[in-house]
Order: sequence, then structure tokens, then C-alpha cells
Amino acid sequence: MILLFYRQELRRLSQRNLVFAALAGSVLAIRFYFQIEAFNNSSVLLAGVFGGSGPLWVAIVEVLWLRAVFSRRVWAGISLSLVGGVIIALAGFDSGTSPGGNALLGAGLGLTAAFMSAFYLNFGRMARGQVSLLPYLWLIFSIAAVISLAVALLTGVPLTGYTDEALLRLIVLIITAHFFGHGAMNFSWKYMPATYVSVLSQIVVVTSAVGAYIYFNELPGPGQAIGSMVIVAGVIFVTFGRSSQKPD
Repeated sequence: MILLFYRQELRRLSQRNLVFAALAGSVLAIRFYFQIEAFNNSSVLLAGVFGGSGPLWVAIVEVLWLRAVFSRRVWAGISLSLVGGVIIALAGFDSGTSPGGNALLGAGLGLTAAFMSAFYLNFGRMARGQVSLLPYLWLIFSIAAVISLAVALLTGVPLTGYTDEALLRLIVLIITAHFFGHGAMNFSWKYMPATYVSVLSQIVVVTSAVGAYIYFNELPGPGQAIGSMVIVAGVIFVTFGRSSQKPD
């Protein structure tokens, strides 16, 4: 369908756009691999807090590579979002959560995934500027799918034999997190720097807690509530810091 409706636009893509789209799709697949392995080797909290350091690495890459300049409010917002994630993680450990079977490896993998997200977001922003959203998503998701399939085949990961419930959950995950979540992020890159998108996406920590309460009756503890409020404060700082700067 994409080839049918966007064939002319895809043909007009420059080599630069294609290269950055290919890089973004490749890095996305690699990032998913490291993040999933981080969850397999440590707790969700530990892998999440190191994986949540993405905004810092995204900002560093933008400053060093793209010569971006951010206001003090933006840097304050980045710091607050990171501190909020740490508070939530520490609150989880205080409540008895195990760090996992191989915490050091899991932390390293999560940190690597966060570092890869810096290049995914910046490569995506470089490619997204002159490409419509749907053909761009088709490009990067297709590339990421091919690389992920190759990694699965090389590492012997089974592709069949899963229960109907597991497949249903996988489909829901693809539709919600992949298409809507990543789709919204890719839409935003055309209008704002990757650092802002990265920090704003940290609000998912808060919304996931709300969802856990609604669907699973999981009431967050005091530490998790405080960490969530700190993250919200960081998002507010970045939002107002962005609005006080001149448009790109």
C-alpha cells in the first residue's frame, strides 16, 4: 500500500535521506536487542533506569555532532527526568525487588540500549525532514524487521510455538508501542530536536503507572509517586525551555 500511494515520493528521496533512514532502522533493531537482553539479565527496574538515561546521551550527541545549543531549563529538565527514573528504581529495590540474576550485565546492556537510542533519534531526525511520516515509518520498520529476523535466525531464537495469548499480546504491543508510540516520536522529529522528544517520551513512566493502577490495581508506592512527579517536572522544564528558544 505504501508503494502504491507514495511511490513518487520514495523515488524522489535523496541518497542522504535513504542512508539516514537505513541507519535509523538498523540502530533501532540493535537497540531493541540490547534492551530485551537487559530485561532478560536483570530486573525491569534496573534495566529500565539505565535504559531511561537516553535523554542524556541524545543531548550529548546533538551537542557534539549537530552543534545544538540548549537553554539551562532544558538541561535542568534532562537532569530531573534522569533523577526521577533513579528514584523510581531505588523505590522498587527498597520494596524488595530483586536486581536480577546478572545485574551488572543487565545494567550494561540497558546503558548500551540508551546510548544506541541517541543515534536512532538523531539519525531519524536527519532523515525525517523531507519524508512523509508513513513512508518513513515503512522504511525504518522494514529495515529493523529484516535485521531483527536475521539476528533471530543467527542466534537460534524460535519463531514458532508460542501460545495464542502470547501472540495476541505481541500484536497489541506492536500496534500500541511500535506503531503509535514510535510513530508519534517519528512525527515529532520533523518539528523539534531529538533531545526534546526523548525527554518528553519519559512521561511514559508516569502513564504506565496510571495504566497499571487502572488495569492491574497496582498502587504505586511513595518513592514511585515522587519519582513520577520529578519526571513530570523535568518534562515541564523542557517544554518551557523549548518554547523560550527560537524555532529551529
